[in-house]
Amino acid sequence: MDFEFVLSLGAAIAIVAIVMGTIGSIVKRAIRLREKRLELQARPAQQPSVTSLLAKIDQMEDRIRVLESIASDSGTRLAHEIEALRLTANASQKGKEEVE
Repeated sequence: MDFEFVLSLGAAIAIVAIVMGTIGSIVKRAIRLREKRLELQARPAQQPSVTSLLAKIDQMEDRIRVLESIASDSGTRLAHEIEALRLTANASQKGKEEVE
C-alpha cells in the first residue's frame, strides 16, 4: 500500500468520525428540545390560570389588611369598646335603680 493512500484513508476516517459525532450531538439536542416542548405543552393544564392566581392574591391582601389592623391596634380600640360597654351597662343599671 502506498503511504499517501493510508494517510488519505486515515484522514477520511477521522473526518467521518468527526461528522458522525457532530450529527449525533445535533440529534440529541433535537430530541431534548422536543421533550422540553412536550413538557411545556403539558404544564399549562396542570397550573392554575392567571385569573385564579390574581383572585387568590386579592384574598391574601384582604387577610393581611385585617391582620395588620389587629396587630397595629394594640388594644386601644378594644379598650375603648370595653369602656363604652361599661358606661352603657352602668347607665342602664342606674336607670333600673331609679325606676325601683
